[in-house]
Amino acid sequence: MGVLMGKNAEPKSATGNMVVERFQSLEGARSLLAWWVVFSHLLLRSGVPRDELIWPLDVVRAGGYAVDVFMMLSGFVITHLLSVSKERYSVFLIRRFLRLWPALTASIAFGFGISWLFSIRVFRFDQEHFWTYLLSHLTLLHGVIPNEIAANAASAFIGPAWSISLEWQFYLVAPLVIAALRHKPQWILAILATFAIFVNFKNAVTFGDNTWIFSHGAFLPINFHFFVFGIGTYLFLKKFQDRLTTSFVLVLAAALLVMKMNYPLAVWVLIMGSLRSDQLGRFFSWRPFIFLGKISYSTYLVHIVIIRALEIGIGLEKYGRGWDLFWFLSATAIPATLAMSLIMFYCIERPAVKLGSALKKRFS
Repeated sequence: MGVLMGKNAEPKSATGNMVVERFQSLEGARSLLAWWVVFSHLLLRSGVPRDELIWPLDVVRAGGYAVDVFMMLSGFVITHLLSVSKERYSVFLIRRFLRLWPALTASIAFGFGISWLFSIRVFRFDQEHFWTYLLSHLTLLHGVIPNEIAANAASAFIGPAWSISLEWQFYLVAPLVIAALRHKPQWILAILATFAIFVNFKNAVTFGDNTWIFSHGAFLPINFHFFVFGIGTYLFLKKFQDRLTTSFVLVLAAALLVMKMNYPLAVWVLIMGSLRSDQLGRFFSWRPFIFLGKISYSTYLVHIVIIRALEIGIGLEKYGRGWDLFWFLSATAIPATLAMSLIMFYCIERPAVKLGSALKKRFS
């Protein structure tokens, strides 16, 4: 998701010893998370039976784990951004909107274009609610529409786009949360932690006698605890990072993986360890990872359009479901996704980010 925009978009300051340059490792981590989601969809769309997947392929298939880490990463990075950068609430929202909206809109347009050009149906949605889906996506609020109003609005066009709406909802409240933390950090953090630990809506929220179900939990209160965890991690590292060692980080992550307690948490520990550990920092800051991280937002959005088009247009008829389809989709969708991600980054994402930066300078 669009939580990092490359080092040129980050404030040139430091928080404790966490200098911004070390945040490059987070850019590299984004690439790995985005491609985790890509490979999970390759496995899912190919219909490879789950019982044929050994570890770690069974974990790769569960792409939702990567999205959980994305949300933690967003909470962490946005807390840093708001802590060191002073900008108006309106400017912050405009810049965030310009980070999310152009690439999402372009991906939707790309999908409809392929559908029209090749006479296939890339997007499957209830035609009765088309305008509800379209207008809600154009405002990035498709995640707040429950199934009772329009079924699966959160992912009606682009499957992973449910998390983009969730991200936007977080952006709407993040400045208020961070501002409150500056004045009453202990109390606000305690309230957020209590909410994160004890509130579990399980994709549904009850208002009076009515229960509303939100696809993928795309309504912020349902998944707010992941963002809170990212916020808490930032505040913890700001105060205690000097006490962390590489050995401690690796042992903790390994224990979480071996005991299968929490895969997202194990990955999160490794990513946060990269801010302190030179070894982990070098791994996540590997040049190919940084490059893929810069285009990862477009990758995250557009890959599913390409996979679906190839699956419906060629793959299913020729290969059926299973490993043959997986290898066909991998060989075709991966290079196509890379090419389209590059086009979208240079033609859509980067100009939008530059516009946001220009607006910040003008109104600062």
